[in-house]
Amino acid sequence: MANKKIDFYQLGNKLRNIANILRDDTLKTTEYLEEFSYFLFLKLFDDQERQKEELARLDGREFISALPEELRFHTWAKKIINNEIDVTQAVKVVQDVFQKLAKIEDHDGIDLSLFRKLFKNHIWRIKYGPTIRELLKQLVDLELEKNFDVMGRAYEFVVQELGEQKQYGQYFTPRHIIHFMVELADPEIGEMIYDPAAGTGGFILRAYEIVKKKIDEQVEKSFTGVKEPTAVYGNVAYDRGEKLIRDLKEKHLWAVEKAPDVFKLAMMNMILHNDGKSNLYESDSLDNRAQQEHKEKYDVVLSNPPYGPLTQSRTATFTFHVKRFEALFFQHIMNALKYSEPEKKPSRAVVIILDKILFDNTKAFKNIRKKLLREYNLKAVFSMPAGIFQPYSGVKTTVMYFERPTKEEWKKIKDENSFATKKVLFFDIKSDGFTLSTQRRPINSAFQGENPNIYEPPCGDLPKAVEVFKKWNEWLENPSGKLPDFVDNKQVWIADIEEIKEKDFNLNPGLYRKVERGKVKWEWVRLGDVLENYSIRNKEKENLPVYSITKEQGIILAEDFFKENVYGKNKDTYERNLSNYKIIEKGCFVYNPYRVNIGSIGYVNKNIRGLVSPAYVIFKIKENSNINDKFLLNLFKSEWFLNKIKESTSGSIRDSLSYNLLSDIVIPLPPLGVQQQIVERLDKQQAVIEKAKEMEKAIIDTGIDDAIFEGDWEWVELGELITYSQYGLSSKADGSEKDIPILGMNNITYRGNIDLSSLKFIKLNEKELNKYKLQKGDILFNRTNSKELVGKTCLFNLEGVYVFASYLIRFRVDNNKVIPNYLVYFMNSNYIKNYLQSLCRAIIGQANINLEELKNIKIPLPPLEKQQEIVVFLDTQFKTLEHIRKLKENAEKTIKLILEKEVFAE
Repeated sequence: MANKKIDFYQLGNKLRNIANILRDDTLKTTEYLEEFSYFLFLKLFDDQERQKEELARLDGREFISALPEELRFHTWAKKIINNEIDVTQAVKVVQDVFQKLAKIEDHDGIDLSLFRKLFKNHIWRIKYGPTIRELLKQLVDLELEKNFDVMGRAYEFVVQELGEQKQYGQYFTPRHIIHFMVELADPEIGEMIYDPAAGTGGFILRAYEIVKKKIDEQVEKSFTGVKEPTAVYGNVAYDRGEKLIRDLKEKHLWAVEKAPDVFKLAMMNMILHNDGKSNLYESDSLDNRAQQEHKEKYDVVLSNPPYGPLTQSRTATFTFHVKRFEALFFQHIMNALKYSEPEKKPSRAVVIILDKILFDNTKAFKNIRKKLLREYNLKAVFSMPAGIFQPYSGVKTTVMYFERPTKEEWKKIKDENSFATKKVLFFDIKSDGFTLSTQRRPINSAFQGENPNIYEPPCGDLPKAVEVFKKWNEWLENPSGKLPDFVDNKQVWIADIEEIKEKDFNLNPGLYRKVERGKVKWEWVRLGDVLENYSIRNKEKENLPVYSITKEQGIILAEDFFKENVYGKNKDTYERNLSNYKIIEKGCFVYNPYRVNIGSIGYVNKNIRGLVSPAYVIFKIKENSNINDKFLLNLFKSEWFLNKIKESTSGSIRDSLSYNLLSDIVIPLPPLGVQQQIVERLDKQQAVIEKAKEMEKAIIDTGIDDAIFEGDWEWVELGELITYSQYGLSSKADGSEKDIPILGMNNITYRGNIDLSSLKFIKLNEKELNKYKLQKGDILFNRTNSKELVGKTCLFNLEGVYVFASYLIRFRVDNNKVIPNYLVYFMNSNYIKNYLQSLCRAIIGQANINLEELKNIKIPLPPLEKQQEIVVFLDTQFKTLEHIRKLKENAEKTIKLILEKEVFAE
C-alpha cells in the first residue's frame, strides 16, 4: 500500500484512530499517551535512520545503524504485520524489543544513553497481540513531514482529548506561542539556555532551531568551503560549524521536567531532533538542590511554568514562600539568570505566567514584584487573550520579558537605593491567530503548512508585538523626551517606575493606560475612589431571607431557585452557617466573584434586608460621589466593563474578581445630569426588552397546540412516509473553517430552526462527503440528547455544503403524501414532545430514540391542501416570534450604542 503523507493538522485525526486501537486493549485514557508515544517514536526514529541509510548509499559511504537490525522498527513491525511472527507471539516479541533497548550499549561512537533512560522501568500495559498488529499497520502506513515537532503534536493531541474530559491536569504550550516567546528572547550562539518546566521540550527545541540557523548562516558567511578540522571528539575530527552545533547540543541547552511520562516524551523529542546530548533531566526545579545547581547559571530562560496551589510544602528555601507553583517558579527563574556581562547581550528571561502574579495584593506576591522591579529590568509585559490554553484551561496569562543587570550596574542600584526597571512597555495582544473556543481553530490559515511561523500568514497580533518590542529596545538605547510613535495608549502603552511605585507595585496593565478623550472629555475615576466595601456578617443570626444573583434577573430570592444550596441537607446546616452570611440592604451592589465576568451583578433598589453567600462581594457608592446608581449598574453590565473584568480577573482554574481588583478598574464618569439623561434613554430601551421577553415567553410556552392537528384524518406511521434514512457521522469534528461544516444536535433549536452560532468543521475525503452531504429538503431528527431536548427536528434548507453528526438522523419523505414543513411542525408540537417524554421518563442522563422508534411514531395525515394551510398558519406564528426577537435584539444593540457613543466614545 502506498504511504499517505499526513500534514500537521491532519495528524490529530490519524492519531485519534490509533488511540482508539489502544482503547480496545482496555488501556485507561491516561495511559494512551505513553504507550502510543513509544511506538510512534520508534517508527519515526527508524524513518530517520532509513533516510540516512539511503543518503549514505547514494554517496557511496558506509552506514552504521544506531540500532541493531533486529531492534529496528521496520524489521519486527513488518514481520508481525505479515504474520511471519504469529499474532499470539506479538506481545512477547515487542516486550523483548523494549527490554533489549533498555540495556543497549553504545557502539562506534554512537551514544545510546537516552535509549537506556527511555526504556528503563517501562511498564508494559498492552495485553493482546491483535492490538499490536493493528497499531503497527496504522503506523507503518503513516508518513510525516520531517520538520514537524511530531512528538509535541502527538502529546498536544492526546492532552487535548484528556483536557476536554478533565482527566489530565497538565497543559501544553501551543507551538505558535513558543515561537513568539523565542523570537522575543532571540538566543545567540554560545549562550546557556534553560527551561525549568520543560514539558515535551518545545522551548528548548525551538531555541535549538534558532541558534542552529545562526550557526549555519555564520558558517556559510565566514567559512564557506573551509572544512579543516578544528576539534576532536572520540578520535573523530569536526569542522568549526560542526563544533558549534555539538557545543550547542552538549553544553548550552538545559531543561528539567518532573513528570516521568512527560520527561520521556521530551527525551523522544530530543532524539528525533538529532539532539541526543542535551542536558535534559527528570528532576524537581523547586527542590533545594535545584536552587543551588541552577543559580546564576543561564543567559536565557524560556518557560511556561505550572500554576495553582501546591499540595505540599517545598523543602527548598525561597526568599518569599508561597504555596503556589507560579510564585516559586518565578523566583527560581529570576535566580537562575546570571548577571549580564558588559558588551554582551543582557541575560534575559521570557516567561508566560498566570496573571495573578501581576496584581495579587498579598504580601508575598507584592514582594516578588518589588524584587523583580528592583533587581531586574522588566522591559515588557504582553497581555495574552484569555483562552489560549483551551481546552485544558481558560485562564488569563501574561508573557513577561526581563533582564538581569551586570554586577557593576547592580552595585550602583543598591548604592543609590534605586530600581533596575525604569520603564515598562505594556502590549495588549487581542488575538494570537487562533479562535479562543475549545477547538482553537486557526484564523486565516495562521501557523499552518510544512514550515509554520508566526509571520506569514500573521498569527494575530504576535508579529506586531515582536516588531514593537524591537523598536522599544532601540528607543531605550537612545531615549528622547518624546515617547516613540508606536505608543498609542490603546494597544501599546508605557509606565515608568515612579508610577508603578505609586500604585504599590501593582502591574495590572489597565492601571497605566493613558486614555485621552476626544470631543467628550469625561473625568475618568478609579472605582476604589468612589465605592466602599460593605461586608457585614450576620453575627446575630437574624432569620432573614436569602438572596442570590443571576445575569438576567439580578437579585432574586434564593429559596425559590436554589433551596438545597441555601439550606444544605437541612435547616440545621443552614442555621449553623447563618452567622457567616453577609447582610444586604438598600443601596448595595452584589456580585458573585466567579460569575461577574458574564454580567451576573445585582443592585438592591428596594427597602429590603436579607442575606447572601459569604463568597459574594458587596459594595456601596460613597456619599457625595455624584454617581447615579442605575447608570453604574448599566455600566457594570456593558460589554466594555466585562472586557475590563477579563483584563483584571485572577485565579488558577476559575477567574475571580475580588473587591480589590474591582477597585483598581478606571471608568468614565460624566456629570450627574448627563448620567441621568443617559439612564432615561436606557430605561426606555430596557422597557422594550422586558415587553419583548414577556411576549416571547408567551409564544414559546404556548408552543404548537394539539388542536391544530385535530381532525377527521388518518394517522399513519412515519415509516410509511420515509423514503430514505441514515445515521450521521461518528468522527470527531476538529477541522478548521476551511473544512466541511457539520451540523450537530446543538445546531437545532427547540423550535426547529438551524442555529449556526456554534458550528463545527470536519475533514472528510470525497467518499465520506458524498455519503453524508445534506440536500435541501432533508429532515434532521435529534435522536440523542437530554430527555427534555431529544426529538428536536428541523428542515435543512441552507445553501452550501454541510454534513451531519451521529446524534442526528437524516430522513426524506414522499412529497406526494406529506409536506416536509408540515411534518417538521408536527414533530416539534407539544403532542410529540409529550410523547417522547413518556418514552424517556425512566432514563437517567441522555435519552435515545433509535430509527425504528422514530419510524413507529404516528402522525395525522390530512390532505396536502390542509397541510399547506396549517403550515401557513404556523409560519405566521413563528415569524411573529422572530420579529419579537429582532425587536429585543435591536433594543439591546441600541443600549450598547448609547453607552459607546455617550460614555466610552473616543
